Amino acid sequence: MIAVQRPDYQDLLAEARCRLAAGTDVEALLEWFKEIGFHQGDCIFAVVHLELVPRSEAKRLVHYSRAWSTTRKQSEELHEALLRELADDPDLDVRIDLDGKRWTVTIPLPDPAATDSGSPTTAPEL
Repeated sequence: MIAVQRPDYQDLLAEARCRLAAGTDVEALLEWFKEIGFHQGDCIFAVVHLELVPRSEAKRLVHYSRAWSTTRKQSEELHEALLRELADDPDLDVRIDLDGKRWTVTIPLPDPAATDSGSPTTAPEL
C-alpha cells in the first residue's frame, strides 16, 4: 500500500486516535484532516490505517463525507470526461462494466523489435 508522503503522518495518526478516543466522530475527523492539508487520497489511507472501516469501504466513506462533498461532483465529472476521451481513442481498448463503476483501459504497446532504434518502448503516462 502506498503511504502518505508527509513526515508528520504517524504523529497525525496518533493525534487522530486521541481525538477518536475523546469522542470525535469520523466526519469531524475527516474535516480536521482536510484543514491540516490532507488530500482526499491521504484521508482514504488514514481511514484504512486507523481501521475505521475495511479498505474496500474507505474510498466511499471519504468520497461521500461532509468534508469532501464539495469536490465530489468535480471528481465525478473529471472521471467521466477522462473516460470519454479514452473511449474516443481508436488505439485504446476501453471496457466498461454494465454498472458503469469499473472500467479498464488496455494500451497496446509497439513491439520493441519493430522499432528503428531497437530500444524498448514504455507505456504512456495517463
